[in-house]
Amino acid sequence: MGPGTGMLAIWHDVAGMAGERIDDWYNHEHHPERLSVPGFLEARRGRLAGGAGPQFCSLYRTTDPAVLQSPAYLARLASPTPRTREIMPLYRNMSRTVSRIALREGDADGGAFACLTGAGAVADVPAEVRALSAELLDTPPVLRCTFLVPAAVAPQTVEANLRGRADASVGWAMLVDVNEPDQAVSLLAVLRNSLAKLPGAANPLHCAAYRVVYAGRRGDIS
Repeated sequence: MGPGTGMLAIWHDVAGMAGERIDDWYNHEHHPERLSVPGFLEARRGRLAGGAGPQFCSLYRTTDPAVLQSPAYLARLASPTPRTREIMPLYRNMSRTVSRIALREGDADGGAFACLTGAGAVADVPAEVRALSAELLDTPPVLRCTFLVPAAVAPQTVEANLRGRADASVGWAMLVDVNEPDQAVSLLAVLRNSLAKLPGAANPLHCAAYRVVYAGRRGDIS
């Protein structure tokens, strides 16, 4: 799989009509700030396009999961910027999981992705996931399949306390990248049927399609 085995996976809603404020903060402060932390490689943000899930999904890929426990990153969480202090109380239904990328197959990220997550613990890549990934990557719209498992318990931080309640987490996550949001929506039933035996799949935490609205890499920031 090569370098880049860590992933911070975040899902959340926002209060009221705050979406535009959130987008501006993400685009011009938060994503660039995170990408400046040593070990952060990529940041992607999606907006809900269909299915059942929160409005936003943000994915931060890192060189390895330990980056998400590093002193440099924890220092950012301990000292939120003034804008972050304004934004965090607007978060609702926050789910945040420090993850290991257990499977990452395919040639490229897409303009949209489907995701299925469950609460049950999974330590490695189930056979059903490997079989589904191989099958989907033979389907023209599918560009990449990713499977995440938890790597560590996220610590309670100053930034987390601003959200007002403890963050939820997932036991595993399957992500499938495609070109278009409607293709991602059409994959949701496939994911549920194919992964029905995974822990928590009968009542998934998220079964949603997202349109990618931000994709940045470490080398993009000045």
